Amino acid sequence: MYMKTILLSLALTVLVQIGLVAQTPDKSTIHLTGEAEVKVSPDVVVFSLHAFAVDKLLNQSVKKLNDETAALITLLEQMGFTKQQMRIAGFAVQQEWEYTVSKSIPKGYRATQTITLRFDADKDKLAKLIEAFAAEGRKQYNTFYSAELSDKLKRETEKKLIELAMNRARENAAIIATQAGQ
Repeated sequence: MYMKTILLSLALTVLVQIGLVAQTPDKSTIHLTGEAEVKVSPDVVVFSLHAFAVDKLLNQSVKKLNDETAALITLLEQMGFTKQQMRIAGFAVQQEWEYTVSKSIPKGYRATQTITLRFDADKDKLAKLIEAFAAEGRKQYNTFYSAELSDKLKRETEKKLIELAMNRARENAAIIATQAGQ
């Protein structure tokens, strides 16, 4: 019985030692990484119009906003934008108050909503939009714009970055291999 225990212990010790040796990294292995940086110009413009309408009656503020939104969509279509490029979101109605020292008086309702345009980056189109909404009579709109990468350009850029990083890693490996061989 004592001999079986020793043999079993010896067998377990050998298996554990083999497992540890198998997990020990090969000392002749070198791990390299490659880095890459690419500058890319955005190819999509996102232009947002925040429209609002105010009235003493809730239903009238909503009606005015709906009329205003319809007029905006017509104007944008006349400027060459399609309904597929437009997204209407962020509808909200808030009661407005006039505050005095002694009391708060309901003033009416403010209905708001956002129309967002997404279109291929085009400086002339963007300038036309900015001019149109900076014109007199259209000051009730808050406008914001930004530029971003399309999904297609993101994928292309990611692929390019991976290729560049892999090439740099290969170059580094070749340099190390050449120096190690000397």
